[in-house]
Amino acid sequence: TGPEWEIEPLRIGGLLPQTGDLAYTYPPLRAAALLAVADINEAGGVFGVDVEWVEGDDGTRPEVAKQTVADHIEAGVHVIIGAAASTVTAAVLPDVVAAKRILFSPASTAHDLMTLDHDGYLFRTAPSDLLQGAALADIILRDGVAKIVVISRAAEYGEGLRGNTVAALRGVGVP
Repeated sequence: TGPEWEIEPLRIGGLLPQTGDLAYTYPPLRAAALLAVADINEAGGVFGVDVEWVEGDDGTRPEVAKQTVADHIEAGVHVIIGAAASTVTAAVLPDVVAAKRILFSPASTAHDLMTLDHDGYLFRTAPSDLLQGAALADIILRDGVAKIVVISRAAEYGEGLRGNTVAALRGVGVP
């Protein structure tokens, strides 16, 4: 018989906007993460050990998120779910990479995120603004509209989506 190994639980930490401009997205983002943890644990956990969820706020601000990431690293969190805003994700990415943790964003859509140095530690489930813009342009064109006006929210996501949608439309000859 070999030595007995105690398996450490997989710790997943939230880096979600409990506060700040994107706090309205917190309930569904948190619910999705908790559902995933519950499903994993119901299926037997990881190596027979339940996954642990550790709360954490990104504050929709880099300084809040950086402190949460530092706290998660100190607490032994292995995977961080967040941030919601692309600028916040970009701000914490160097700290996450240096600690060799996984950063998995459900909402950061800036195209340039994947060009940042992440050594394979950055993942996201939301498609980039570039892909969303192309898809939206395709839908607009298939609807056969005669005139197009693009209005967007004056924020990082709105401007990115607007810019990529307009670029995709112009790329196929729409003035």
